[in-house]
Amino acid sequence: MYNIQIYKQAFKQFLIFCLWIALARASKGLILPLMTMLGVVWAFNGKFGKAYSIYAMLLMMIAINPNILPKNGFMFSLGLRFGPLIIGLALVMRSMTITRKQALPLGVMLAYLVVAVVSSINGWSPMVSYLKLINFTVFFFGIWLGSKGLQLDEDGVSTLRATLLAIATFLIAGSAALWPFPGISTLNSLKLAQEVGDVAMRNEIIREMIDGGGMTLFCGVTAQSQALSPLLACAFAWVVCDLLFVEGMFRWPHIALLILALPLLYLTRSRVALLGLVVTLVIVYFYLPRKIQLGNKMKQWLKHILFIGGLMLIAIVVVAEMKDNAISRWVRKTDDVKADQRSLSEAFTASRQGLVDMCMDDFYRNPFFGMGFQVAEYTARVAATNDGLILSSPIEKGVIPIMILGETGVVGVVVFAIFLLSFYLGCIKRHLYISVMMMAVLFSLNLGEATFFSPGGLGGPQWLLCVVGGYVLDLTIMFRKRKYE
Repeated sequence: MYNIQIYKQAFKQFLIFCLWIALARASKGLILPLMTMLGVVWAFNGKFGKAYSIYAMLLMMIAINPNILPKNGFMFSLGLRFGPLIIGLALVMRSMTITRKQALPLGVMLAYLVVAVVSSINGWSPMVSYLKLINFTVFFFGIWLGSKGLQLDEDGVSTLRATLLAIATFLIAGSAALWPFPGISTLNSLKLAQEVGDVAMRNEIIREMIDGGGMTLFCGVTAQSQALSPLLACAFAWVVCDLLFVEGMFRWPHIALLILALPLLYLTRSRVALLGLVVTLVIVYFYLPRKIQLGNKMKQWLKHILFIGGLMLIAIVVVAEMKDNAISRWVRKTDDVKADQRSLSEAFTASRQGLVDMCMDDFYRNPFFGMGFQVAEYTARVAATNDGLILSSPIEKGVIPIMILGETGVVGVVVFAIFLLSFYLGCIKRHLYISVMMMAVLFSLNLGEATFFSPGGLGGPQWLLCVVGGYVLDLTIMFRKRKYE
């Protein structure tokens, strides 16, 4: 019999998420403290899954398109900045006494944070670094220690799984629904919104720009094309794992989401999303079926579909490239391919080369410890003129290994490598195989835009979908095995 329970739960969580967004918009953020209080109450009552569901929704609101949820004003800054941290602290306090063998093996990250403390002493802006370190450390404890309680809350894990499916649906189906409305769903529209209030007029302006050969970047339900692309890749990876290894059979709602996600990834023009997609498919095909039991029928279907799908994808790529240079435009991130005289390698690296050079300059200044956690040469100047919180001082860095090298030097790179190794080996020892894959996806996405240590930005939702999301699926499989033992 076709089990629709997960879809009923996910639809309920989807409606709840949309309701919270509508209330946040109508109240100009005044509802966010209530969401935080609700998450804290559930955390202290041991309802870890429900608390994490509120936590997830708050993190996702950070990335939502301002045309959908204008995040202006003090209450939004306060609620979205501190709400998840407060719920995370509540989860940590409630989970402190829980000792279970299946917890996420994230502990070595503490050693890296100690290195970051040392590196920031003589960095560009020690005060900003330390405030950002506190911010990330609190968030990290909420993920690491807070998630331990999920092992005791089987019903809560089911609820959180449904919430994550609802969020994936919001990202994929919601963005697809906005595609016909470029006055809402493109980066250009966000810039026009302040000048042209009428949505219909913005739609018309951008359609005329597209017809005239102008380039638009699709951001869907998020605030940036560079926000949508990694979140779509995370959602795609999570839905694939949920379909194959939890549901264990082909479900059309899951498949529909996966099919919808592919053209949306192209519309963002993000090369790193393509990398995340490749990492997902390679691990799903070559690694996970050897670790997680799949039925013979599902294995055969997986082989056939990936083989046929691969051939179809190659055919589509060839036709699209021959017809209108679609792949070249994606790789080069420009619609005027003929005028672009760069080599292919230059097209890939040009947009991040300046950031790489900046990080390498930091490394050369202090090879052993770098120039401080999440800061750059301009940070002190920006922080001095910033009217907001110092910990919100913006930073943009490119490839994560180079970022770590610039911020914490050779010592930081070595310790971070040990962290990754310990995480993967620990997950394999605990049979948390989906967590292994989702961390690999998270790291691959940070090879384009390093948001790993930015919980107040895109880092929070990505950690939620990948680290917590993978763990939830692993726990779901474990709970199911226990019932049949």
